[in-house]
Amino acid sequence: MPTLVKPSDSHNQPTVPRALYEAAVIRPLMEPRSVAVVGASEREGSFGGQVLRNLLAAPGVEVFAVNPRAEQVFGVPCFASIDELPGAVDLVAICVPSGAVASVAEDALRRGIPAALIYSSGFAELRGDEGAALQEALRDIAARGLRIMGPNCLGLVNARARVEMQFVPGFGHALMPGEIGFVTQSGGLGLSLLQGQFDGVAGSFWAGPGNSCDVDPLDLAAYMLEDEHTRVVVIAIEMTAERDRLLQLGRRARAVRKPVLVHKMARQERGPRFARAHTGSDAGLLDRFERDVLDAGMVLIEHFDDIKPTADLIARMPLATTGGVGILSGSGGAAILAADEADAHGVELPSMSEVSRERLRKLLPPFATVDNPSDLTSEATRSLEMFELCLTVFESEPSFDAVLVVFSAFTGQSTIDRAALLAERARRSDQEKPLGVVWLSEWTTNDAYRILHESREIMLFRSFRTAMTAVRSWQDARQTLGEPA
Repeated sequence: MPTLVKPSDSHNQPTVPRALYEAAVIRPLMEPRSVAVVGASEREGSFGGQVLRNLLAAPGVEVFAVNPRAEQVFGVPCFASIDELPGAVDLVAICVPSGAVASVAEDALRRGIPAALIYSSGFAELRGDEGAALQEALRDIAARGLRIMGPNCLGLVNARARVEMQFVPGFGHALMPGEIGFVTQSGGLGLSLLQGQFDGVAGSFWAGPGNSCDVDPLDLAAYMLEDEHTRVVVIAIEMTAERDRLLQLGRRARAVRKPVLVHKMARQERGPRFARAHTGSDAGLLDRFERDVLDAGMVLIEHFDDIKPTADLIARMPLATTGGVGILSGSGGAAILAADEADAHGVELPSMSEVSRERLRKLLPPFATVDNPSDLTSEATRSLEMFELCLTVFESEPSFDAVLVVFSAFTGQSTIDRAALLAERARRSDQEKPLGVVWLSEWTTNDAYRILHESREIMLFRSFRTAMTAVRSWQDARQTLGEPA
């Protein structure tokens, strides 16, 4: 094992930012054809054992087990060391105590293995010099040519290739590939986003780089941008990043015309302290980082719970054109809430054309609000025919990029009928103008909600804040990417 090097003051001196790794360099991590699991074991709770079991379900991936104290692990023959492995290996998964990690990484480098994924904890996230010195030793190995993801990470998932390199039980045959790439320093939060597939929002990749001693969130995001199946990339991180590298990522995103959404954690007083203990991250200056993100042409997401609906909207729909949104409500109070949140998020609610206004006046009772938002009143929502005619007016209004229909409460069969109508209309449309529903009722076990939830064509939101955040970001994405070349 190499001698531990105490971090010196020179580590904090200004350095030239490293260029983002090219996709070919990251590919052995994200698309390995052969993996050696060091520390594989059948012991209950073993990280190496669970990683190995997950990999055995990955089609087309050759799996090796390395454990000098076992003959086989879950039917896979064991080798005593990396040096004894037969043939070429793309990736080594390191699941040994922190003090032994650098030695294994050195063996992988000497053996010519291009990449390592280190699950082990006990590095820069610890207080004191010992963990920092262990991580510095890994940086030195990375500088000599081994690409390292980690340490202190949960792993990664390539949904399309059905490769799950994580130390918690995988999704198995339930894994569904999607069009959103997720990069999160936090493994648990990353898996929560990936498990959005069970709510209709599936990912193409997820990677949790943990302490990011070498390969970091920006490298992984750049790789995902190159994937033909990925339409939008999400980065949720605790650390900051050099401005130059953010600008590099922004240029790559514009080149392929794919939005990058960024959520910065550790935003307040106590969060940065937890970030330091969690992944050893320096939370940095929030204002400066967010300014750099915007200058790079990326989209900021302030709240974590807005990530999934925002990414889903951008992945599924063409980018916005005119910037207007129409709000169709059966509740005056809900219309007021919609207007408040639209103003708070800078979402335009354009006035309708006089032609559209006149069409609505002929349909609605005199006490309805013919405006945007429009309050159709309960009279219109009770009549399915009138509701459909009003919806047609909104969908044909040229100043609207999207139409949001408000369900403020479940009121029986009429709500079910409107939900079924919306699902059918969305299914038949060409999806040039997104149709969304803001469901405000706490009753989500009825047939109307089920119909809306199961529709892949309708954007379903549970609050106006989330809806307007998603719409604003969807609009921003086009502006930040610029016009097509």
